[in-house]
Amino acid sequence: LGQATNSVSAEATLWHARVYSRQNNHAEAARVLLALIPRFRNENSPYLPDLLLDAGAALMAAQKYDKAADVFTEIQQRGATGERLSDVLRLHATCLHYTRQFANSLSYTGRYLAMNTTNAAVSFLNEALFMHAENQYLVTPPLMDAALQTYRDFLRLFPRDPNADTATLRIAQVLYKK
Repeated sequence: LGQATNSVSAEATLWHARVYSRQNNHAEAARVLLALIPRFRNENSPYLPDLLLDAGAALMAAQKYDKAADVFTEIQQRGATGERLSDVLRLHATCLHYTRQFANSLSYTGRYLAMNTTNAAVSFLNEALFMHAENQYLVTPPLMDAALQTYRDFLRLFPRDPNADTATLRIAQVLYKK
């Protein structure tokens, strides 16, 4: 896609990568984005945040969670705010959770939940709240009382969520271990 660092180059790269993602070729989508990002990074381009976010999402879809977490760290270091920061916190927490870094993931789910209301209508709140409870349960040492309360909050807000049965099981496991 040439050496330009303008809007056409950025848009072309984003759409090129999205074609690969649509074809479930996430590794190639990430490769296309990661190849172009250094040029935009060097110029501190306004297109860099979108390129980074798509690269992180492609890496996640390719199950390269460590690399995706690094991308999400960079987005935060570059001063993401508002809705973008909220999305990045949630995605970063997911990467850390999948790599069994439960304490770090717990920190990010906590930050995500603090930024968002406990209104069940908030996008991804169900996933974040359940992951927060799982992190509390799985961290060493487990935060049993906190996990118990978070699982109960999750079930109160999302009784029909696909993770409701797991939350119910975890409540029983917590109570058994207490």
